[in-house]
Formats: sequence, C-alpha cells, structure tokens
Amino acid sequence: MRKRFKFLTSLLLIHILAVSAFAQKPDRSGPPELGPAASLKLPPLQQFTLKNGLRVYLMEKHNVPLVQVNLYIKSGSVDDSAEKLGLASLTLDMLNEGAAEKSALELADAIDFLGANLGTGANMHTCEVNLNTPVSKLDAAISLMADVVLRPDFPEDELNRIIKQRLNSLVQNHDQPRTIASTMFNKTIFGEDHPYGRTTFGNEKSLRSMQIDDLKGFYKNQFVAKNAYFIVVGDVEQKNLLALLEQNFGGWEKGKVAKTHVPSAKQVEGRTIHLVDKPGSAQSVLRIGRVGVNRKSKDYFAIKVMNTILGGSFASRLNTNLREEHGYTYGAGTYWDFRSSEGRFMAYSDVQTDVT
Repeated sequence: MRKRFKFLTSLLLIHILAVSAFAQKPDRSGPPELGPAASLKLPPLQQFTLKNGLRVYLMEKHNVPLVQVNLYIKSGSVDDSAEKLGLASLTLDMLNEGAAEKSALELADAIDFLGANLGTGANMHTCEVNLNTPVSKLDAAISLMADVVLRPDFPEDELNRIIKQRLNSLVQNHDQPRTIASTMFNKTIFGEDHPYGRTTFGNEKSLRSMQIDDLKGFYKNQFVAKNAYFIVVGDVEQKNLLALLEQNFGGWEKGKVAKTHVPSAKQVEGRTIHLVDKPGSAQSVLRIGRVGVNRKSKDYFAIKVMNTILGGSFASRLNTNLREEHGYTYGAGTYWDFRSSEGRFMAYSDVQTDVT
C-alpha cells in the first residue's frame, strides 16, 4: 500500500512539474490589452419646480429601496467677509445642533430611529444638507430635513462648544505639516485677499468674534428657495416626491440673493520656492502649482483625461515614477479645482526628507 501511495505521489509531482515547465509565462513587457468599453445606461433625468420656484432634479432608480436627497444652497465660504472667516461653515455645522425645538441629541436620535443619515456642510460656492434614507421612512425623514433647513434654533451653548473645538483644532494644525502646506499654498497662489486664498475654517480672531446674530444673518440672507435646488436619486416616483416636497418645503420664502463675484486671480509668474522649515520632520511635504482654469473651460474634458495620465490615478506617471520606480513616497498626484472662477492646479507628494 505504501509503495502504491509513493508511486502515485511521484506521478502527481512529475505531472505538476511538466505542466509548470510548459505553462505560458506572463508577459510583463507592457500593460494588458483593454477590453471593450462598458456602456453606461442611466435612467432619464427629470426636472420640475415647486410653486415657490425651488428646482428639483430627480433620477428614479428602483433597484434598491433607498433615496438620496441633496439640497444645495448656491452660497458658500466665498460669501464670508474678511472679518467673519468661517461663517458659512459654522452656520452649516449649527443647523443640526438644534431645530424645531429639538435638541441636537433629540434630532440625532430621531434620525437614527429611521435608519437614515443627515449631514450638513459648507463648500467654497455651495452649502449642502444631505439625506440618505430607506424609502419606507422617506416621509418622516423629509420632515426632519425640513426642520433642520427651515427651522434651525442656533442654540448659543452649542455654538460656544463648536468654536472651542475649532480653536483647539487651530492649535493642533500648527503642528500638522500638510495643513501648513495647504494653507501656505492657497495664500501664495491666490493672495490673502482673494476668497480662494483665505481659510474656510476660520482663524482665531474671526472665531472669537462670532456671535449667534452673525449665523442668523448668513442664514436669513442665503437660505431662500430661489437660491437653492434639490438633487434626488432613488426609489421614488416624481408624483410622490413632488407632493412630499410641496408639503414640507412649499412654504419656503422665495427671497432674493445678491451674488458674490469672485474675480480671476493673477497667474503665477516665474518659479519661486517657499520654504517652511520644520526641524526633525521625517518627511518633506511638497506642493507645486499655479492658477488653473474654471469649470466652463472648453478644455475641461481634455484636462480631465490629461490629468488622469499625469497624476490623477494610482497608475499615473507621477505616482509610478516617485512611488513604484524610486520608492520615495507612498503616493504622489495632481488635481485641478474646477470652480466658477479659476481654481488651482496642484502637484503634491510627501517624500522622505533625504530625497527631497
């Protein structure tokens, strides 16, 4: 029996070796050939308007019983004054800290009970309130969203807590090389007087000066139906969504908003190195850039393709060179900020100090 087992084992080993010897070796001389491009078929985009002028864009997707509801306000950090930097982001942070006489904890519990997620935030040109909810709880979730958007309480104790948190974060940021580099980059490219060169988080002076009336003023001036729109995607039909939004947001005042003009920044001239010396750092944070183009540029799509090749993907030339070939960094890349006015182009990497 043992002899037979050894014989069979030997045959199996010979077979494996033979197959391995004749197996085709992978061709690593170049990338594999691309297969056919996948087709993208999306449901039609529907558009309708509430009686108060609030626009809604809907894409029905009934394969999953979820609905994503995003409300965009067409104002943001560019509307902060130089004395009240961080006002937009503070206002949005405060929306779900108390609304319709519900405390922050009561709001959070109500949203969690529905299995939903509700978030707020401010960007450079927009403010957002985002809701993700099971379709079975859509009515109740939209009602809570309307409380946050239309009936915020702005409790002073919550504002003081958030300001204290931000002041602590500012202290920590002084020891964060990436944050220091990003702040200096924006100031250098755009200048401190340009909206794109300023902080959206707030500085110590602006945060300490912030009052409840400042937040209420921003909210009153910017949060009106004519300055907003919905984007909704999910398992909901237009007729049902229209009725639901009219019920909860139909009474929102139309209002008028004076738009902030963002001028084009002066292009970078020459090549200048700005150094922030941080002794003992294990890495050097590198940022290289200039003023880019705006979103309406005729070269938008060409730039997107070009950037993917240059540094916009893991397989890009920049990452392949610095990470794969030389081992200088965990990652390197490039990106463009496409905004209503010309944003920034940036090449970035954090590299070992001795190879800077």
